[in-house]
Amino acid sequence: MRIRPRGLVLLAVQISLISTSPLPAQSYAPGARLYRLERASTFQRGCFAPCLCPVLETAPLAGTFRLTLASVGDVFDFYEVSRVAWKAQRSNAGAIPITGSGHYKVSEIAGLQQMSLTLGVDQNVPERFDSGEVPIPVRFPRIDLSISIHGGYCHDTVMELHARPAMRLDTDRNRLSWVEEPDEAAPWDVVYGDLGTLRASGGDFAAAATGCVVRDYWDTTLAWSADPAPGEGVWYLGRPGDGTYADGEPEQVGNPDAAIGGLCD
Repeated sequence: MRIRPRGLVLLAVQISLISTSPLPAQSYAPGARLYRLERASTFQRGCFAPCLCPVLETAPLAGTFRLTLASVGDVFDFYEVSRVAWKAQRSNAGAIPITGSGHYKVSEIAGLQQMSLTLGVDQNVPERFDSGEVPIPVRFPRIDLSISIHGGYCHDTVMELHARPAMRLDTDRNRLSWVEEPDEAAPWDVVYGDLGTLRASGGDFAAAATGCVVRDYWDTTLAWSADPAPGEGVWYLGRPGDGTYADGEPEQVGNPDAAIGGLCD
């Protein structure tokens, strides 16, 4: 798996570099959260009931989006969805890029949610995808729902989304720590490797990975010592135990799970 070198910037929410001088704390826009699609997310395009035709394309869906609180209502809270950057990975190794933005609303009082996005699929003219008002199967801030153009009727495109806030990883010479959203406690896997090799290989995580820092770790702080020589560095990448290392941003090519997903097994 390779990414362009600039893809490292887009992975900065998960990768922290240790150098010979302290790093500044990572900053995040107030109210904005990076969300990552989980491995159960899927892309389907073709014929759905009640139409009868044999064409139905199904592919894993990965990527990220940003969720920002817009307003708080009496029943629903309203969010802006921005910087949608998803990929549907075909079995022939080709990928379908999906980009766009839209809105999301959620009510824990009513137990309902709705997502409405305007998405360009494979560089086609952007179309509106909507979930309608549907029940909340998991507790917010996790998001589980399906969006489609025609409600999953006849010829349609349907995306099943399972998303959670992305890990925010920070590090110093003797410690790793990360931020979890409320009610989002999960066991975490963290891997690490050599930054110089990662850069020299153009983002080959398989070649640059050193090993597993921790597996199925329930706390959010870990004593860990790393002291690279001048001019050298260490990268870290984390995921919830049931999640993915995949980023899905436009600059990322391939799936890091295939390269390093087994390091903590």
